[in-house]
Amino acid sequence: SLEMARKISSNVLNKNSSTLFSDLRDFMMYNFGFGDFIFKLPSGEEIRQVSNVEELMDFFGEIPEESLDYHASRNHFSNWLAARGEFKLANQFRKLKISDFKDINERRDHHIKLIQNIQKTRRIGPVAEFRPKTKSSKINFLRIGSGSLGGKARGLAFANTYLSQADFIDQFDNIIIRVPKVAVVSTDEFDQFMEVNELWETALSLDNNQDLEDIFLKGRLSRNLVQTLKEFLKEVDYPLAIRSSSLLEDSQYQPLAGMYATYMLPNSHEDSKERLSQVCEAIKRVYASTFFEDPKTLMENIVHRHEEEKMAVIIMEMVGKTHD
Repeated sequence: SLEMARKISSNVLNKNSSTLFSDLRDFMMYNFGFGDFIFKLPSGEEIRQVSNVEELMDFFGEIPEESLDYHASRNHFSNWLAARGEFKLANQFRKLKISDFKDINERRDHHIKLIQNIQKTRRIGPVAEFRPKTKSSKINFLRIGSGSLGGKARGLAFANTYLSQADFIDQFDNIIIRVPKVAVVSTDEFDQFMEVNELWETALSLDNNQDLEDIFLKGRLSRNLVQTLKEFLKEVDYPLAIRSSSLLEDSQYQPLAGMYATYMLPNSHEDSKERLSQVCEAIKRVYASTFFEDPKTLMENIVHRHEEEKMAVIIMEMVGKTHD
């Protein structure tokens, strides 16, 4: 019971609750390092929050010495990095000891160098995180957000990685073998869209596809995502396919391939605001298709809770000849 759990300083969740996954997500975000990193002084006073490795890097030079020592000596940095899949960097941080450095500022400089080395590697790697200053035209695979890429995007990322390491690419004259340029809006944006616009109850109960789509189109994407898309589109002058990439899509045992929406955009309007609006609308339509009648029915038949399904969105270059 809840009362008994409190007596032994434990947490408990009701497995029959309709919000079980949301409750579990909140618990893990707060307790397991999946939320923002909160810089504190030894007194417990909060100084600042950062959301990703890049923001951590930007603030590392400004961290008060007592705060840096507090977090570093308790492995807070390595735990937080590991929760984001940054296992190599987390392991490098965890191996460090106070005795390895003459003072805390030398340790600070070493931490910064470790992060910089990882960032340099990532720029030439197969998947890069989009940043405002990112030259998207020079990178083949970008991620927007920090959540999952979804099934379809994972497959594309694998193909992109394989081709980048393959030795047969240059063996054929006049043939270009590559994955079209891709940017993936990860599932954390989907979660935020559903929660901020309070769409979960409606999405799970409404059966009419058109009504559902109309409601989703009225929802607002996060300001951060809209601004990121605005920056991304500044360097994108080719037609786009806006495609679904859900967690269960292309799953080996419960495939949902073909169940969700794809939209093709010319991306040629002279007004940049209109181009941005079209991309945002297409993303909302893909989100809405997560809860269309056909995927709902299939989910029920394969004994999955629809709340388990999350949707990432692929923004993909359409390849072909340009015609006047």
